[in-house]
Amino acid sequence: SFYEDAEFYGAEFKHTVIFSDVNFYGKSNFVNISLPDTLVLANLQADSTKLSIDITQPRKPATPCKLYLYAIDFNKLIINYEYFDLCFDDKKTSPKPLSLRQKSAVFEALIDQQKTYGFYRGQAKAEQDYEDFKERHRVIQRNRDSRTFSMVGIVILLIVLLYLTIRRNNKTKVIQVTPSVQPTPYQPPTSEPVLTSYQPISIPLEEVQALVAESMQQWRDYHIPVDVVNESEEFWQGYEQLLAEVRRIKK
Repeated sequence: SFYEDAEFYGAEFKHTVIFSDVNFYGKSNFVNISLPDTLVLANLQADSTKLSIDITQPRKPATPCKLYLYAIDFNKLIINYEYFDLCFDDKKTSPKPLSLRQKSAVFEALIDQQKTYGFYRGQAKAEQDYEDFKERHRVIQRNRDSRTFSMVGIVILLIVLLYLTIRRNNKTKVIQVTPSVQPTPYQPPTSEPVLTSYQPISIPLEEVQALVAESMQQWRDYHIPVDVVNESEEFWQGYEQLLAEVRRIKK
């Protein structure tokens, strides 16, 4: 804390300068200072309602000073943004990074202050930086959404592949458990061999001639009776003898 006037006129700040939880009870003079590479202003306070911390007239740096603002009341801090680049999320100075809404609020308050004090270059630079900031976050959000959709697609694909694998394994198990049915080979119907030619029983010619001669002799010896009715006894005797001869001949 500075209980008396804080005189920094023409001071040269190098590397990183941090004003954190500082209370300025008197006047502060930062005119013609040499800005450091990084300036961190966190929770600055000025008890006098008429006084504020004024960093509007530094020496123009070769490159803009990186400016980190945390818990700043812009009614107590006046800067010309022409000489600065607003930055966020310095873990060394802020263990709790600002949210996107808080960062946007800082940019908007800074732009309003540049308008109020007529820092036209500072205003134009703040507005451009704010647009760049929003575009970076839009790109980050699109990439995040794209990764999210990609992860969702991968998860769905894995679920489908898992389902197909389980289904295929179940089919394989059913096939393995079900006994295989062996097809009965075709057997053509069996058929009896067809006789190619008819072969009659052969009887020697001499035997046939002998049988014929004997038969003729029997017929010559056999005489039908004139009176079959009265001579029936003789008829039947002769007939039986003839049948006996025929049976003998057949044997």
